Amino acid sequence: MASELRSPSAAETSIILELIQRASLPALISQYQVASVQAMDDGQMGSLLILPLEVAADAKRRFGREVAELRFVDGDGVPISAALNVDSDGNLFELDMFKGDGSPLIRIPDAF
Repeated sequence: MASELRSPSAAETSIILELIQRASLPALISQYQVASVQAMDDGQMGSLLILPLEVAADAKRRFGREVAELRFVDGDGVPISAALNVDSDGNLFELDMFKGDGSPLIRIPDAF
């Protein structure tokens, strides 16, 4: 079952803005500032679909490419990979989080 569109949390915003900075794509900041997010069905590892305001909610979007990645260790010591992806039109698409053991995300760190 798909979750509802919502505003991103402060922690989600922190990691997405860090990834945008690492991607050296400042135009994505303005897209993100007016974006909604939706939790993805990933076993609660933290992945999010990102929907910028200018992209229709029912648009048929496709993965374009990964623009940045970072790694951190979750509260239980398990490594996590976080990747920021854009769609085939270059719009923000998803925050893809993968936890090494597939368990749910405990927390996004305050700093990277």
